[in-house]
Amino acid sequence: MKPCQRALVNSSCSIAEISEACGYSSMGMLCRAFKHKNGVTPTEYRKENKLYI
Repeated sequence: MKPCQRALVNSSCSIAEISEACGYSSMGMLCRAFKHKNGVTPTEYRKENKLYI
């Protein structure tokens, strides 16, 4: 899950692209696993943790 979290914060790739790169069979699978583990969706996580440089 850490690679997904890093990608969400440090890249502008779509969640679909991140899910594929992290080995999930679909964006929905990543979203379910991510929310179960982190308590928020990938989109919410990205908004809360995005690094603005």
